[in-house]
Amino acid sequence: MQELVEFTSNNPLLVSGLIASALVVMFNEIRLKSKGVSAISTGMTVRLINDGGAVVDVRETDKYQDAHIIDSHNISEKKISEDATVLDRFRKTIILVCDSGGSSAQCAARLRKAGQDQVYSLKGGLQAWREENLPIANRND
Repeated sequence: MQELVEFTSNNPLLVSGLIASALVVMFNEIRLKSKGVSAISTGMTVRLINDGGAVVDVRETDKYQDAHIIDSHNISEKKISEDATVLDRFRKTIILVCDSGGSSAQCAARLRKAGQDQVYSLKGGLQAWREENLPIANRND
């Protein structure tokens, strides 16, 4: 204990920097949790899919059939809003997708507020997925 006191008194700037860094990290974590951050990039989405995450497309069936992320499931935002238990059959991590990311982000925020913390939204939606040239299943395939 005496060595810790001696180190602290000999290195006040180093100790102050350590304490400030710890406070910044804690503040940032609290801020992110309170905001309910749920939008993730395409790269993070690919990582979550590779780790066993399920992709749920919240668009209407006709739009889903025209084009969707391969192996995604189609459950409309309306259906999820009416009964969130429809997502219970999926794995632990769920990534919601819509055309541009707006609808899926709102849906993910509602689900997170209801206590489902492993729900994310693809930032930019299917449009961002296409811009990254990631695989899509089309009606014509």
